[in-house]
Amino acid sequence: MSGIFRGLTGEYRDMERHEHTRAESVKRQLAYYDRRLRLLLRATLLLTLAIISFILGGSVAAELIENNLGTRLLELETNHHPELSEAAEELRQAR
Repeated sequence: MSGIFRGLTGEYRDMERHEHTRAESVKRQLAYYDRRLRLLLRATLLLTLAIISFILGGSVAAELIENNLGTRLLELETNHHPELSEAAEELRQAR
C-alpha cells in the first residue's frame, strides 16, 4: 500500500498543473491512502503493545505460581526438620 501511495505522490508532483480532473482524483486518492496508512500504523502499534502486555502478564503469572509452589515446598521441607521450623519461627518473630 505504501508503494501505491509513493507512486501517486510521484505522479502528483510530476503534474505541471494541479488544476485538471486527474490531479483532483489523485489528490482524493492520496488523502484516502494517507488515512489508511495512518490507521495501519496505529493498529500495528496497538498490536505490539498487546503482545508485550500478554508476554509480561504471562511471565508475572508464572512468577506468582512459582512463588506459591516454592512456599508450599519450603513448608513441607521445614515440617520434616523441626529444627528448621524453630529457626524460621525465630526469624519471623525477630521481624
